Amino acid sequence: MSTEWDEYGAGDPLLRELVKLAVEGTSLPVTLSVGGALVCGRVIPRQEYMRLLSAWLPRTVGPQHERLDNWLDALVRHGATPEPTPGFIHLKDAYFLASDGSRVPTDSGTLWRGRLARIDGFTFGVYYATPQMD
Repeated sequence: MSTEWDEYGAGDPLLRELVKLAVEGTSLPVTLSVGGALVCGRVIPRQEYMRLLSAWLPRTVGPQHERLDNWLDALVRHGATPEPTPGFIHLKDAYFLASDGSRVPTDSGTLWRGRLARIDGFTFGVYYATPQMD
């Protein structure tokens, strides 16, 4: 049985529209439910994700980054190709919310990429841990 949101394996049509809005320059904060986990972050276009990833990865792997240069160049070129139907959602400043409400990672966040068809649900805005009072 086919439904509107899984006919093309691309997930919720409203979430696809958020991805398209990001491509057009409107980046919104979201919280995604993915397999029981909560992922928070700001929706960004694939092109920006690829560009940020290509800048972040060399700093992370250190001297070995020279071997990655050609791959990173191809990654950025691939990211510049428009997607007719978005299949993935990209977040920056992303973090997971642990069951105790704490953020993982605890710093400013990371880049995150997920398949739209695997997102169980979402809400606008992000959640922040609140201090527990004993």
